[in-house]
Amino acid sequence: MITEIYYWLYLAAGLTASFIIADKYRFPFFSLLSLCFLFLLLYCVNPANGESLPTKYGVILYLIAITAAAYYLPLRQKRKNASGRHTTTILILIVIGYLVYHKYVPEIILTIAGKPLTGETLIPLGVSYFSFKLIHYLVENHRGRLAPHTFFQFFNYIFLFPIYTAGPIERFDHFQKHWQPENRRRDFVEGTTRIIYGLIKKFLISDIVLTHLLNSHTGDTILTNIELISHYKVIAFLLISYLIIYLDFSAYSDIAIGSSRLLGFKIAENFNWPFLATNISMLWKRWHISLGSWCQAYVYMPTIGLTRNPYFAILLTFLAIGLWHGGTPSWVAWGLYQGIGVIAFVTWSRTKLRRRFSAKPHLVKKLVAIIFTNSWMAGSFAFTATYRDGSITDVKNALMILAKCLFLI
Repeated sequence: MITEIYYWLYLAAGLTASFIIADKYRFPFFSLLSLCFLFLLLYCVNPANGESLPTKYGVILYLIAITAAAYYLPLRQKRKNASGRHTTTILILIVIGYLVYHKYVPEIILTIAGKPLTGETLIPLGVSYFSFKLIHYLVENHRGRLAPHTFFQFFNYIFLFPIYTAGPIERFDHFQKHWQPENRRRDFVEGTTRIIYGLIKKFLISDIVLTHLLNSHTGDTILTNIELISHYKVIAFLLISYLIIYLDFSAYSDIAIGSSRLLGFKIAENFNWPFLATNISMLWKRWHISLGSWCQAYVYMPTIGLTRNPYFAILLTFLAIGLWHGGTPSWVAWGLYQGIGVIAFVTWSRTKLRRRFSAKPHLVKKLVAIIFTNSWMAGSFAFTATYRDGSITDVKNALMILAKCLFLI
């Protein structure tokens, strides 16, 4: 998206308007601007995805209709002094059903059939961000934890164009507290600076420096020469792939956060130096923070309440994180891999040996912990580096690469 000129034109229009529009027109204007941006995404960005015009109209109508229903139906129940529990449950099920139908059903069918994903199976852009934000809003609104707000405030929260398809999964309570421009000059300077950081990460460090270091190695070339290639080259490939994924993802978050700041919206952070984490649990508190906190609130905590089993809750939480990225066996395996790592750390942290290891903090110990933690995280991207057609074969190929890194092949 950031490579398209239309995004920057939209941002320039929004920035200009943010200086001249009165506060009372702020949310209606940005709601309209974001809605127009959504039309542009569906019609111009991916015109060859095999979808007919009625289908695209249907996507937009659904997004608008379910957003309006999520705001007005619970409000109507409150005015009648009704609990609104059934209304909220039904709306959440509709949101989940739509997400599953578009994001997972095609992938599952094609995986079973042994066919690759094609352009005709592309999901509506931003459907994961949209669905997770809407579920969060419905749950917290039902619990009475949200301050009074207008429809346009809510609509703008759902569709604000810099964070609609990338960036943090913003929480509505945070959005409410930080929508007012603090200082337009400071917003402009900090927003522009953050965008520049993102562009440097993406187009200089990731696309030029690190991609060059890969030296034309890909998951396919490594698998083709798995028995001949050096173990250290495979390890280096995974580490560089890990760096590229981090830089790409954090760059998009930087640009989304910086763009929003230009418009006067202070969006929550999504990364906090994950490379400095000394264990995998801490790393996940620094990596994709918004997704981790969402899954902790709406997957981990309910599961703990029902089962009283922290290990099952951890595994289910990371399975949800994997499924958020995609419904293929590769992403399922990636999520389970992360869950196993956190479970192993939790188990280790409860042993006497762990307490002895941590009793006297030492720079060398900390460095060893950082290296081990990031090595484990880098290993998880074997499941994405070997992605071909979304089949179970991708998982087998990833395990072969991990075995090569462990000197087992």
